[in-house]
Amino acid sequence: MGAKFSSASGEEGSDAAGTPVPPPESLLARRRDSQSQQHVLSQPDVVQRFVEYLPFDEVTKIKAVARPFRTAARRALTRGRWRPLRFLDERGKSATRESIRISGAAPLTSDEVDLLHEAWAIAPGEVLRIILDWYQPHEPSSTYLASVFLRYVEPGIRYQQDIDELRKCPRTTTCLLSFLARPDGGFARVVAAFESCNSKLIDLPLRDEARKRMVWLLCTWLTRAHHDVFQPGLPRSNIPILASPEWLGNELELWANPIEAAKFVISGPFWTIPGVTIDVPWHGTPVQWNVHTPRRLITYGWKDRRAASVFDRHMFDWTRTAEGRAHCGDPPPGPQW
Repeated sequence: MGAKFSSASGEEGSDAAGTPVPPPESLLARRRDSQSQQHVLSQPDVVQRFVEYLPFDEVTKIKAVARPFRTAARRALTRGRWRPLRFLDERGKSATRESIRISGAAPLTSDEVDLLHEAWAIAPGEVLRIILDWYQPHEPSSTYLASVFLRYVEPGIRYQQDIDELRKCPRTTTCLLSFLARPDGGFARVVAAFESCNSKLIDLPLRDEARKRMVWLLCTWLTRAHHDVFQPGLPRSNIPILASPEWLGNELELWANPIEAAKFVISGPFWTIPGVTIDVPWHGTPVQWNVHTPRRLITYGWKDRRAASVFDRHMFDWTRTAEGRAHCGDPPPGPQW
C-alpha cells in the first residue's frame, strides 16, 4: 500500500523503505519552546521575578495564563512590588472620601498611609490612571476626589506638616525655609507622571472624556497645591499661566515624544477662553488669546527647536481637522499672535 508520510499536523512518519522521516523544523521549534516554557514554569523564583517587572495592569491579567503565573501574580499583588498599587486600587477611593469629612477617626493606619505614598513613589503614572476612575456624579467636579488624593501625596501632607513645624522654629531662617518649602511644589513630578498616564490613553480620541479628565486633574490639583498662583474657580486666569513657558512649557519639553505632548494639550481646556488678553514674550503689546496661542506659548522657551516644530505642527494640523474646527471654530482672521 501507499507509504506513510508526515501528517499535516506535523506528526512523525516514515518513507517507503521504512526509514523514519524527521519531524519538520516548525514542530521541533514548538517542542523546544514547550520544553523551555515547562523549564521556566518549574522554577517559581524565575516566574516571580518575571511577574514583578510586569506593569501593574498586566499583572492583574496574567493570573489567567497558568497556575504558576497566578501564584506569582497573587504574591506580587499582596506581598511584592505591586502591593501598594493594589491597596490604592481597593482602598484608596473610600479612604480619600473619608479623609475629607470634618470629623471622625482617621480612615487609615500609619502603615496604610505609607502604602499610598509608596504607590506614588514606585508608579505615579499607574496611580493617576487609577484615581482618574474615581469620578462620582454627585461630587463637585469629575476630578474632585482624585485631586484631593493627589494633593495628599504630592508634594504631600506630611511634607507640608514638616514645613509648618519649621516655621515655628526660631532658628529657621527665611532662606532655609524658602529653599525647603517648595522647590517646584511637585509640579515637575506630577507632569512627568502624566506622561506615563497619557501614553496609557493615547489610543482614545483626543477629546475623549477620560483624556479631558486627565488634564483637568492637573488643573484642579494646581488650585490646591499652588493656590497662591492658580486661584480656584478662575480657569480663565489659570489656563494662560499653566500654558506659560515657566510652567507647562518647561516640563513638556522633557517628554520623549513631542506629538504625545501635543495630544495632551489638545485634550485640555486651552482653546476656548474668549475675551482673555495676555502678555506674550514675542509681541510688544498684550494680545487676545486664540487657538494658536497655546502652541506658541508652550514651546517659546524650548531649546530643542526640532521638537518644538513637531509639537507646533501637530497642534496646528489638528485645528484644521473636522474635530479641531468643531471644537475651536474657524481660524481667526488677521495676524496669528
